[in-house]
Amino acid sequence: MSFNSDLAFGNIYEKKLVELIPNESYLIKEGYFPDYDVEITNNNIMVTYEVKADRYTYKTNNIAIEFEFNNSPSGIATTTSDFYAYFVIKPYNLFELYIIPTNIIKSKIEEKEYKKILLGGDNKKSRLYIMDLNNFLEYKFKKD
Repeated sequence: MSFNSDLAFGNIYEKKLVELIPNESYLIKEGYFPDYDVEITNNNIMVTYEVKADRYTYKTNNIAIEFEFNNSPSGIATTTSDFYAYFVIKPYNLFELYIIPTNIIKSKIEEKEYKKILLGGDNKKSRLYIMDLNNFLEYKFKKD
């Protein structure tokens, strides 16, 4: 897939997050904004989310966390988000959602609780931590 089609795909799940999380207001950041993707305010508390939608996790049980793009820090290295909203995309438009505190992901990286580092993304210009989804099962979103 191209960058533009990946971006459009990701935008679908940013909107899906807003539909799932109770909110009084929200703001989806348009264009390049390295800090986070979505702000959601509820009960006068604003929470920020980095939103990821992964088509391969359901097959591999791994999540990919970007930390570098084109030899520059990106993803987990630059985000200021409170949470990663990680959509595991399954066949037939089904998905699971994990709302993982960003500091938990960073802690697991610092403790080297990842399987490996791979190149990926567009033209293999991204460096990614590959982590076992089982490490995050407690963060699986359950709609009330």
